[in-house]
Amino acid sequence: MLENQTAEFGLSEDITEGVINKFNQAGILKIVDVSDANSILKGSISKIIDEPYTYNKQESVTEYRYTIYVKIEWYDVLKENNIIQNTYTGYGAYGISGDISSDGIDNDKDGKLDSEDDDEFGEPRAFATKVAIRKITEDILNDIMTTW
Repeated sequence: MLENQTAEFGLSEDITEGVINKFNQAGILKIVDVSDANSILKGSISKIIDEPYTYNKQESVTEYRYTIYVKIEWYDVLKENNIIQNTYTGYGAYGISGDISSDGIDNDKDGKLDSEDDDEFGEPRAFATKVAIRKITEDILNDIMTTW
């Protein structure tokens, strides 16, 4: 489980679960107990930034960007060295309208807006968190696959 150095409740569990799911889907490495492991993946959520991202002509905020920073270390137990030591960031955008299914924002950056996107629904900030976690877990898995 990732260590959470922020005040965001449940984030370490969500990211840990996302990484495990990505590993299981890819089938590249087997998740085992630390005592049986040849390598160990550990990390911490170091920072969350939730800040204005887009403004309208009246200089009012219309969109926020929620960014998560995660420090990851992949350690080779047998060789006693770090394989990967990196900070990963992921972000999601959300508007203040309260309804992401009609806010005119491509919240998950998949090229689809609102009614065209079947997975854009729910509370805006929670959805932005989910998008940020997905990006981080994909980047971690990609680095491990290209390094391994």
